[in-house]
Formats: sequence, C-alpha cells, structure tokens
Amino acid sequence: MFKGLYAELGNGLYLTVAITFLTFAYHFSMRILMGLFIAALFRKRAFPMNWKLFIPTAKEQMLYKKWNVKTWKKYAITANPGQFDVQSLSLKELLHNMIQAELVHECIIVLSFVPLLFAIPFGAMPVFFATSVVAACIDLKYVIIQRYNIPRVIKLIECKENLGSKDHND
Repeated sequence: MFKGLYAELGNGLYLTVAITFLTFAYHFSMRILMGLFIAALFRKRAFPMNWKLFIPTAKEQMLYKKWNVKTWKKYAITANPGQFDVQSLSLKELLHNMIQAELVHECIIVLSFVPLLFAIPFGAMPVFFATSVVAACIDLKYVIIQRYNIPRVIKLIECKENLGSKDHND
C-alpha cells in the first residue's frame, strides 16, 4: 500500500514507512515461524547428551565469565517461560528446550540478514544493514545464554544419573 502511494505521489515518507513496515513484518513473522518450525522438527526427538556442537569451548566459557552472563541472563525476556521452568520440567526436558532455543536463535541470526536483499530494489543499504546487525545481536544474546546454561544442565543430569547408579550398586 505505502509503496503504491510512493509510486503515485512520489513522497519519500511513504517509501520510508513501507520499508519500515515490511522490515518489521519480516523480522516478527520470521521469528515466530522459525520457532514453530524448529519446535515441530524436534518435538519428539531427543538430542544426544554428548553433542559437541552445544558444548561451549573453554575460550567461550572464559568470554561468558568475562561478560558476566550469570548476572544479566535473568533479565532476558522469554517468549514462553514455561519452556525453561525448572520446577515443572525434568532436567532432560529442560535441556531439550534449551538446545531447541539455541537452534532457533542461531537460525534467526542468519535469517536476520535476508532484508539486505530488500536493499536491491529499495536502496538504503546502510539502513537495512544496521537493522539486520541489530536484530542479529539481539538473538546472539539468547544464543549466549543457552550456551552458558547448557553445560550446567548437562552436568546436573550426569550427577543425577551417577547418584542413581550408585544407589543401585549399593
């Protein structure tokens, strides 16, 4: 509609509003659809406990400590807090949801740069680049949180399993 008004009236404001609306609509709908897609893809599949892809390297862990992730992660907004409720979920369910969330946000980071293609017909590459980078950085925060938490949950699961096996051996 706004692109049509721009074409008809030649007013740059309409083009700016059209680009803003389209970019916002893309980012919003892409996030919802990616979350639904990954959730459907991994609904019944368990992730292997030793999947190296989800274990942060020693350098990553040092960065997370330096960035003080432990203190600020609790302030991050969660779309569905029930997915990370330690009171109502088993540790394995929690781990599954955390790995799934990491995958979703990693895919979203990549897809955040698709709007750069809009710069071809519309121009304004710096605007599209800036919004893509900001959107990717927002999702990077959630990847960092998951990568910080996943090893801790794995360690809890392993401790619980070791305690269980000791009880059976005694």
